[in-house]
Amino acid sequence: MGSRFLVLALSLWALSGCAAGFRAEARGRVVTADDGYPLRVYEMVESGTRRAPARDGLVFYLDGSRRSSVLERMGALAGFSMLGFPVILVEPRGLNDDGSFDAALAWRSDTKQRRVADQKAVIDQALAGRAPRTVLLVGASEGGDIAASVAAEDPRVSHVLLMGSGGGIDQASELGILVARQPGYLGIRDPAELELAFARIRRQPDSLADWLGHPYRRWSSYLWSRPLDDLKRSRASVLALHGSDDENVPPESARALGAALGAGAFVEYPGVDHRFRQRSTGRSALPCAEIDVVSWLGRTRAISAEDARVFAERTRQAHPEWFAGGRERCAL
Repeated sequence: MGSRFLVLALSLWALSGCAAGFRAEARGRVVTADDGYPLRVYEMVESGTRRAPARDGLVFYLDGSRRSSVLERMGALAGFSMLGFPVILVEPRGLNDDGSFDAALAWRSDTKQRRVADQKAVIDQALAGRAPRTVLLVGASEGGDIAASVAAEDPRVSHVLLMGSGGGIDQASELGILVARQPGYLGIRDPAELELAFARIRRQPDSLADWLGHPYRRWSSYLWSRPLDDLKRSRASVLALHGSDDENVPPESARALGAALGAGAFVEYPGVDHRFRQRSTGRSALPCAEIDVVSWLGRTRAISAEDARVFAERTRQAHPEWFAGGRERCAL
């Protein structure tokens, strides 16, 4: 199977502080999960002639609940490659080499515990015989739940970045907020109907019955646990970024996580949605997020303060739509 992986060389108009034409390679390999499943894994590295010095660290990207190739996220992750960090991405179970999707296989394996175990297998393979200074988990949306669980169990994880993940309250409470705020959200009429669904899932936590496009066994693995509790048990430095207009994960959840973890652990972006786009203009707010990420990496010594300054300045120069007039931060 591994022989069918090609090196993908992509020219990226990255959403970060880089010039046009930045190139990255995604090199594929197979990692065998603890149940024997062949996980399809990519390592993304900068491939241009002017590469950043290699860092003593690795970045692992943990996607949300989307059932599409993680390679679609390479552009948003380009900034880490530009800083010299290899980025490791895992395809979701059920996605085949030809891009088709085995829905039945994905349905059977759709639990939080399964994703945590898969991610741990990938980290173990990548770190075999190595002890890098920085092991950064980037969790997007539901991937933040996985990142928090892995960090709680693996002391090698030094940094956790949550992007639109909430995390301060459990998923059941997050859904309750969304339904109360938007009656009819996901077809759920009101909080009473939501509670009836939760009661069914509690009675049959291992069922493969469908609710909102996922089996009960998947929902039961997520609904009543808080990523915050896992993060408190980890040794990792945490940064949570969230939009105030996130339509999928209520900002109240991320605010609760920030309040619990203290100053510097949370940044909220006014008017920004779940995809990190400004609702009023449709523009990507990822350059704004990158400023906060590199500042955090500098504060926690994953990169030098000078490298953080230089990268942030490149971002500001590349995105005058956000940083015109010498502004240090986005005018959101």
